[in-house]
Amino acid sequence: RVVRVEDIIGYKFKNKMIGLQALKTSHDTQPLYWQGIIMPVEKNRRLALVGDRALGLTLCELWWNTKLDNGRYARLSTVLESRKAMEKRALALGLDYPILISDSKRVAVFEDIAETFEAIIGAVYIDSGKDLATVRTAVERLGLE
Repeated sequence: RVVRVEDIIGYKFKNKMIGLQALKTSHDTQPLYWQGIIMPVEKNRRLALVGDRALGLTLCELWWNTKLDNGRYARLSTVLESRKAMEKRALALGLDYPILISDSKRVAVFEDIAETFEAIIGAVYIDSGKDLATVRTAVERLGLE
């Protein structure tokens, strides 16, 4: 699942567990097993918060470079950073497929998809050593610029 996300966002995680954590929804309580071992993976809520802030700063930087007025930025950021925009973009890119959800749910819901989208951006930020240029490249690849 992490490799699929890497292919979509154009970023290879140095620490695959951070990429995996981005995919584990805050509602998922199932343990993750790999080669018969339970892998401790935190839920993605903290990464989603970091991703939300990294995305906001990245979009603000892109706006700054355009010389558009403040009102235009306010309107654009409201649209681009909304949970609905996150869900819509994630669905268009196929980022809903790799989300880890509990067996009882079976499908990711709106909130899971939007939160995971933000968590993926947060995971890129953390994994890249907090490099906003790397986040900007991923944001551009995701079509959010």
